[in-house]
Amino acid sequence: MAYWAGHMWKGSSSAEWHSWAWLNELFGGIAGLVTGSNGGENVPASARFAALALLLWIFAAWRRALLARSAYKPGPVEVQPLQDATGTSATTPPVAGLTAQFRQQLSETSLYPPPGVPEPPEESVLDLVGDMDPDPKRLGASMMRFLARLRPKLAYRVRGELRARDQEPRYGLTVTVTSYALGGCRMTTVWGSNWEEAVSSAAYWVVASLLPVTRAGKRLPWRDWVGRDIPPELFEAVQRANQLHKVHQNDEAMHWYYKALQLDPLNPYIRFELSKVQQECGLYIDALDMIQGSLISDGQREDDYTRRLWQSFGHLRRPRYLLHLRRRPDAIEVRYAHAMLLRLFDDRDEGENRRPRCRPWHGRPADDRNDDRDLATQWCKRNGDDSRARVREGIRRRLIPILANRYWPIGYLEMVKAERLRSFEGADPKKREDARKCVEAILSSDSCRRVRLFFQRASEQEMVRLAADCKLAFIVPGGANSRTRTWTNLRICRDLLVPLELSRAWDEYSKAEPGENPIALPGFGWRGTTHRPFTGLPSPLSVDALRERVKKYLYFSHWPLRMDWPLRTESRQWQDHYNAACVYGAAMRDSRKIWDPKNDETRQKTYKKTRDPLLAEHAIDELKKALRASDSSYTTVETEKNMWLIAIDPDLADLRKTDAFRDFVGHMYPHARALSKTPPGVVQHQMATYDEQFLAAEARAMEQAWHRRSGNSCADIHSMIEWFRKEKSVWDSVEKVAAVSARDWPTRVALIREVRKASPVAVTGMGNVPPGIPSPEDLEGKPKSKDAPKNLPDLLDKLHTDLNGRASVVSKSQQWLDKLLDADASGVSELPPKEAAKICHAYAATWQRLGEWFESPNRKSRKRAQRSFETSQKRIPGPPPSG
Repeated sequence: MAYWAGHMWKGSSSAEWHSWAWLNELFGGIAGLVTGSNGGENVPASARFAALALLLWIFAAWRRALLARSAYKPGPVEVQPLQDATGTSATTPPVAGLTAQFRQQLSETSLYPPPGVPEPPEESVLDLVGDMDPDPKRLGASMMRFLARLRPKLAYRVRGELRARDQEPRYGLTVTVTSYALGGCRMTTVWGSNWEEAVSSAAYWVVASLLPVTRAGKRLPWRDWVGRDIPPELFEAVQRANQLHKVHQNDEAMHWYYKALQLDPLNPYIRFELSKVQQECGLYIDALDMIQGSLISDGQREDDYTRRLWQSFGHLRRPRYLLHLRRRPDAIEVRYAHAMLLRLFDDRDEGENRRPRCRPWHGRPADDRNDDRDLATQWCKRNGDDSRARVREGIRRRLIPILANRYWPIGYLEMVKAERLRSFEGADPKKREDARKCVEAILSSDSCRRVRLFFQRASEQEMVRLAADCKLAFIVPGGANSRTRTWTNLRICRDLLVPLELSRAWDEYSKAEPGENPIALPGFGWRGTTHRPFTGLPSPLSVDALRERVKKYLYFSHWPLRMDWPLRTESRQWQDHYNAACVYGAAMRDSRKIWDPKNDETRQKTYKKTRDPLLAEHAIDELKKALRASDSSYTTVETEKNMWLIAIDPDLADLRKTDAFRDFVGHMYPHARALSKTPPGVVQHQMATYDEQFLAAEARAMEQAWHRRSGNSCADIHSMIEWFRKEKSVWDSVEKVAAVSARDWPTRVALIREVRKASPVAVTGMGNVPPGIPSPEDLEGKPKSKDAPKNLPDLLDKLHTDLNGRASVVSKSQQWLDKLLDADASGVSELPPKEAAKICHAYAATWQRLGEWFESPNRKSRKRAQRSFETSQKRIPGPPPSG
């Protein structure tokens, strides 16, 4: 109508549709409709009014859409400076610093894009129209300003007021979130023991309020919370766990992940993240238990997962998996991690790198960290009656029925090896029950080789099905996360890597159990499921044959032209070449043993392993190709993938012993000093070194706390009662850590909590309490870390003995606590300053000696530090006798 007003109503018979002419007539018509000139006077008043109303409605809808888009994106968020509403000078908060902390925490969540123009938008379109100049000469400029102001400058505004009260917790923050798109606001007041804690909780509440209505809410792990109120405690738990995991403080990270699961127990993403942290800490059986829930806690029933695992590829139920991948695109990654966890295999010789078991103390079980080197050894480890042993037994009791129901066909194949099975679904129910009992008998046995063989067969089955389902993931809309595992990557794992591990497990089991029939594996076809005997790969496998098999997957011919050159190209994916290197590394474990006459000192044939140097050469070549195909996110020293490559991946354990690998690492990652050999079982060395550093850091924090207390001019009786009550709790936690040889992470978390209660200022000032788990790079400059798994149990055993003596610091702390409580009841208000200072210095010296004990670099210094610790305990003055 505006165009007609500007052109057609002038008497012209046709319109010129040139772009500039069209815009000129359009804006001229708008001016005519508004002012009643330029052809607009010929338009009836009713039509003119309808055109203006339609124009205003279009502008209002457009502005509403822009506001909704800004709120969903989200757009700029204005965080105003916090206001001091305490009203008292005694509690004046550092407003500028707290405002900076508040904004920093919001920016860490990627929901706080700072505003470009810190001014509130107009409330409605009528406010904008009212500012327009109706003069036709200025109408163009007015329209430009009008259209520019239609775009919202702000999406949300956050305001906060600092408050204080007399009761605990004393410090609070009233925060208000205003949404200009939704047309409302939310407000709450959070309280904390200090200003930083209150501001931190308020920031988590703000983000938890914005996530359900923004685009970020559709990301993991908040996908199921879209349009619902996220509990602020849940968001805080997940955020703290992620932050602690990044700095390798995995004990507290696991604590926060478990707290998040209490608030959202069916969240599969949180379970998967927790399982990764547990694997980093060497808790493989815990990770297996946790990842089971991540497989099925997404709307998929456990029966459906089991049925699809053993169905033929042409089954009609298979397309239904597309809906599952649409809801959960990260399912491919979770299933891949599950299959890799099942195939975790560390077959170091029983006599290699094993230490003599420490002497049990009063029936306490001997500890051997080398027994935790892989999943099968942890599963079969049943010694001990401490908390860690009870946790393992509870996990086994939970998982045995689950694994028996899922992998019952493995037990069926054990019973019907001579028969040919058309379909597992057609099996007799009684035979199914017998097969489940067979699997339960395998998992309940003490044979580590038999359990390891079962896990390898389960891993093979999972990988076969995963490789088949990955094809479906590529056609699911929006399944970007499911493409992290390429088809080439999964085929290498399915056809080479997993069969290599399964062959080694079968060789190990067949040597221990001679006369066993060959194992059988399911074979899939389009018409049904059959079983086939597993012969494995030739051992030792020809290097040339293995090379040809790897190249078969890494090189692609451009279909339909089957030409080797120039159209035959190589994979450019990091994961493809890395898995190819793992195949060569795993093949190095199958090397032959030959007689070594040079070491034949006892006239008995001794053997040494010989590895084909071509395997190491091919593996290094594939690693170089992998790094060339990657970017900084894969090659940075701090990344998990880099640490996994250099020192952790068990598939490359034999490769790391070669000079070629050390030359490769030294070339790709230059070091200031020469690289040393990575010890076998690097995860156990990391955890043992971490335990030593952890206990030393806690001792240093308590030492600083007692030094601060000694500087007080007045020793108030109530303050000292609180000191010794916290001191007794800290020593009880240390005794519990020593009692379980630091193997139970909840006891370490309890010690962290007690130390923070006893010395919050010291912990904040030191900045490294607790320390993070050292990376393999950190272990390079610490020679004593190689002996940490061997020395730590003995050290903790001696500490446990010292803390249970009659004159121990634990008993003296309890005596002082009882004495001070009696003195308080008798009306004593304070102790003499000299006596209080003497007590503080004695306790500070005891903690100092304990820290030196754990930091001692060799056996001689450890013995000296132990004697000093025992002497310092005796020098702690006991309470005077009553009366």
